[in-house]
Amino acid sequence: MTDAKIILAEHLTKEFPIHRSTRKITALHEVDFSVLKGTLTALIGPDGAGKTTLMRLIAGLMEPSAGQLFVLGMKTQGNEQNIQNRISYMPQRFGLYEDLTIQENMNQIGRAGQQEWRD
Repeated sequence: MTDAKIILAEHLTKEFPIHRSTRKITALHEVDFSVLKGTLTALIGPDGAGKTTLMRLIAGLMEPSAGQLFVLGMKTQGNEQNIQNRISYMPQRFGLYEDLTIQENMNQIGRAGQQEWRD
């Protein structure tokens, strides 16, 4: 992995077992992509497309079923805490502080990690 790639996915797959079944639901199937340092990248798709699953994988909150995922030069498996110490992830359904603005929420979360967010 080169220094310019801050995220690199190779054949990334995530499957979820169906309760009381031998079948699985595939959220991501052999996804390949990279994000270069200094670029703005959008993740766009309909409900159920795998966006949240991908973000949770990047944040080290779950492990891939297959393939490899590198974040900031580290393989996510086995480096979850190191990655989480260096990135910020705020889920869409973050309902702890619903009365705060987006900026206030980000500052509150940032304080937990000793980081202030600025415009």
